[in-house]
Amino acid sequence: SGVRNSPSADPVFRTPEQAVAPPHDVKSHTDFGKVPRYLVQRKLELAEAYDRQQREDEERRICPPGHRILGEEERVETLATLRTRSDEVLAELQRVPFVPNTLTQRAYKTELESKAKEIQDAITIFSRSRVVIQDASNE
Repeated sequence: SGVRNSPSADPVFRTPEQAVAPPHDVKSHTDFGKVPRYLVQRKLELAEAYDRQQREDEERRICPPGHRILGEEERVETLATLRTRSDEVLAELQRVPFVPNTLTQRAYKTELESKAKEIQDAITIFSRSRVVIQDASNE
């Protein structure tokens, strides 16, 4: 039992010089003091998971059941489609006589005007930064 407590049995320091010397040569490590790559990667993964969870919590708080927030890419794509369709309807409306002569022309002009108004309303909605829509998977 006395051998265990003796300084000569200590595996870490065999000589007094080893006790005061740094544990390793700092100059030999090029990555000394840097955070290991796997820890940086793990930190990024955790941050992304946290952000995703925050977005999902926000979406659950805002959205009524059976609805979801439209993604930015999908919103912008829908907005571009609506603007193209609006241009087409307005061009068609300009081809209709200003004062329609027949009942068919009047009905067609009324139909185009209602389509144009409906598309403009949709453009207004999809121009917002956050659009809540009914979730198609719950139908």
